[in-house]
Amino acid sequence: MGNEVTENLLSRLVRAKNIELSTVFFSFNMVSNDADDNKFADLYLSSNADYIVSNDVKLLAINNSDFPKFQVIKLQEFSEMLSANKNNTV
Repeated sequence: MGNEVTENLLSRLVRAKNIELSTVFFSFNMVSNDADDNKFADLYLSSNADYIVSNDVKLLAINNSDFPKFQVIKLQEFSEMLSANKNNTV
């Protein structure tokens, strides 16, 4: 998506009212093919998040996990959800 899109998204997230700091105290090692991506899976679980938003194929693959369950969605899906929510609240 590029640096500009990433920086814009991160700046919006930092200012959002529903953002909460979460500390990870465990590691499930769910992403076996890319150990660096495990931080996202662990944060998802520790924060009781609704989704991981990523176009990374290795993160999307953890949707197939029996336990724990993950909801990894692509950026386009998340964008569509936000647009639909915005249109429903106006």
